[in-house]
Amino acid sequence: MKSFNSKLIFIPLLCLLILFGINCSSARYKSRTNEVSSNRVNKKIRGEAFLFDVKLKRNGKPTSFRLEIYQTDSITAFSGRGYLGKGALKGVIANDSILVYFPVSNEYLYESSSKLLDIKDCVNDLDNLNFFDLLINLPTELDIGTNLKISTVDSDADKPSFELYNPECNWQINIDYDKRKTGWRIKSFFVNDGDVNTIKATRRTYKKNAKIPHKRFIVNIPDDAIRIIP
Repeated sequence: MKSFNSKLIFIPLLCLLILFGINCSSARYKSRTNEVSSNRVNKKIRGEAFLFDVKLKRNGKPTSFRLEIYQTDSITAFSGRGYLGKGALKGVIANDSILVYFPVSNEYLYESSSKLLDIKDCVNDLDNLNFFDLLINLPTELDIGTNLKISTVDSDADKPSFELYNPECNWQINIDYDKRKTGWRIKSFFVNDGDVNTIKATRRTYKKNAKIPHKRFIVNIPDDAIRIIP
């Protein structure tokens, strides 16, 4: 049995925190695999690619890793890797569902995005909030729900900053952007769960028209993997 802090699951990306022991029950289920034919594995897909340096602090203990995000019109893939090369997670989001595999613990998460956004400990309306939309759009340009508030921290015409919060909750998200030829793109973000856990990410590289290997969008789940149940 693992502990699961629902405050850290209000955006799909933060399910990676499960890896560090944040609150889920584990049960054995038939594994799910995002399957494709073998002749497509070596193909490349055009999309946007982000690489972030991430610093996670949980209960005062810091952890650092690299986070890769690959985004197309229909699917988003992401993976985390420690600086020593040890894989931390690999996942995809498509059709309002999220699949993430944690190789270190041999566990996986497969849920609808809306279920992960169902927060029980404060009043929220987060069904419209998707972190991956925030990668390429200013929060003021999105429908983020009725309970969320947006505060402009820096109104710089080329590098604006925003804070997202809910007056009924303790968590907050700070996001910095910069202007690219493709439009606004996230430069860094900071998330505070309102307790003792934080995550800070700074973009290291960005490619607007990357050739992404098709295998980046494939998540293979071993038959003996344990499913994490929120």
